[in-house]
Amino acid sequence: MGGDAGVAVTVAAVGDFLRDHPGIEVQLFVSEGALDGYLNTPALRSVADRVSSVVCGPQVENDDKPSVAVRSKNQSSMAQAIAAVASGDADCCVSAGNTGALMAFGMQLLKTVPGVSRPAICGSIPTFKGTALVLDLGANVDCSAAQLHQFAHLGSRNAQRINGVEHPRVKLLNVGCEANKGPQFIQDAAQLLSRDEGLNYCGYIEADQIFVGDADVIVCDGMSGNIALKASEGAAALIGDVHRAEIQRNWLSRLSAALTMRSAAGVSERVNPARYNGACLLGLRGVVIKSHGSATRDAFYEALNIARHAKSQSLPLDLESLTTV
Repeated sequence: MGGDAGVAVTVAAVGDFLRDHPGIEVQLFVSEGALDGYLNTPALRSVADRVSSVVCGPQVENDDKPSVAVRSKNQSSMAQAIAAVASGDADCCVSAGNTGALMAFGMQLLKTVPGVSRPAICGSIPTFKGTALVLDLGANVDCSAAQLHQFAHLGSRNAQRINGVEHPRVKLLNVGCEANKGPQFIQDAAQLLSRDEGLNYCGYIEADQIFVGDADVIVCDGMSGNIALKASEGAAALIGDVHRAEIQRNWLSRLSAALTMRSAAGVSERVNPARYNGACLLGLRGVVIKSHGSATRDAFYEALNIARHAKSQSLPLDLESLTTV
């Protein structure tokens, strides 16, 4: 029920996803009547035997406060989907809904793994050398140094498990690379990370270096991470719009574009934000994936694929050996 387009996007993406992955079944948690007219469409007809639906109560709205949602909407589609993971009826939950409510229900119903006080949203971004994991991307606007330390371990172990990086390079997002730069909690976090022999901590990173590829894991508070993510997506959209406008400027630019069409398509695909949609709420005792609310059909498909991959790599991560500071 979440996302700007709701069922129109999620159901279509589920149909695409199930056709590509025959061994998977999907439960759709919906408001009453939400699927009317969808279950018999071409998007779902061929995979209908692997789709079931659960009718739920009032849904969580985008402007609902997490505390209110947890108190009054425990029969919502979001709450019931996470409850299915908690009970073992589902392997993972994917939602494009209210981020704060998703985290609140996750903490209430799934709890956090030992050594983690709050989960963090961890997503992949493209870099010149491959990809990097960034966390937190918006679950925790205010973070302590200890929580950033926990996020570093979550990100590092995720990079090892999911991306196969043996010694992930961990960097801390800051306004400068000098030791005295940034707010106190960032400087305190840097001290914790630098003293931790279980991390390959490589110092601060500034926002303009995020996409260079010199870090495998970038740690930040939720506000900074979300701003960096949204700014980069906006920049990618601007570049795409300017590029298309330039192509149409005259016959010579159209001819030039035709000659470089293959390489341009490769660049576009590599930096397409839809390709990187879907971020894990790391630190919960279950797999919960947050999709962008503005996700398109293709983007929501990628969030479903992230969930499939996360479960196949035996997430959630166990941080029982991490000492909480």
